Amino acid sequence: MDFDKLLEPYRDGGTENKPVERTIGTIIDYLINKKGYPLDTVGAAIFTIFFRLDAGLVYKGDGSYGSKGRELVTSIRMLCDEYTRTKLTAVSNALFLEQFGENLKSILTPKSKKQKLMGWWKGVSV
Repeated sequence: MDFDKLLEPYRDGGTENKPVERTIGTIIDYLINKKGYPLDTVGAAIFTIFFRLDAGLVYKGDGSYGSKGRELVTSIRMLCDEYTRTKLTAVSNALFLEQFGENLKSILTPKSKKQKLMGWWKGVSV
């Protein structure tokens, strides 16, 4: 996969008065240093989007200067958000189970034969 070739239609960045050329390096720098995403998340999101570009995905923008590139970077950033949420959810779930796993097992395990027959929630007296 040729990243430079795939990035070519999206290189125009900045404004017409202050143009900036987008490169993989500037995109990575923006996402890590300005937006604060971890490197592994940024790398995974860039690979995912560029695989989609290689498969034929096209960002059209709104017709204004640099809008196609903004749309590309926005889609990478949104994927970074999704990957970060997924990673945080997995980590928080693991930490929760590590802290409270034994207590959860005791809460969810039926205590009596009656609870086993009726379902543990039906055997709870109010």
